[in-house]
Amino acid sequence: TLLEKLAACFPFYTGYAGVDMMICQTGEGFSVQPCVEINMRMNMGMVARIFHDQYMVTEGQGRFVVDYFKKPGYGLLFHRKMAEEHPLRVEQGRIISGYLSLTPVTETTRYAAYVNV
Repeated sequence: TLLEKLAACFPFYTGYAGVDMMICQTGEGFSVQPCVEINMRMNMGMVARIFHDQYMVTEGQGRFVVDYFKKPGYGLLFHRKMAEEHPLRVEQGRIISGYLSLTPVTETTRYAAYVNV
């Protein structure tokens, strides 16, 4: 099995194994490539799940995003707009709604991670 093969390759590893997949556009439409690579680390799905369990209200739904900004200043403009249009609301230490940047955002930011609930 895959688990046995991974255990043989990494006999002392304890932790997450993340499986990356992708959706591809083909001549017939879209298809799923279910296993692009296996990483011996936590993947974005696990980060989002743990974040939800620790910081959001149980019934909360939102988006966990890693974004790229093409030009200097675009990230900061986006950050300011989101913070103004979607103010963060927290009750009893849990996110109810709003925008929260998970990375510092400056004039030179090109990549940013954030949640929007």
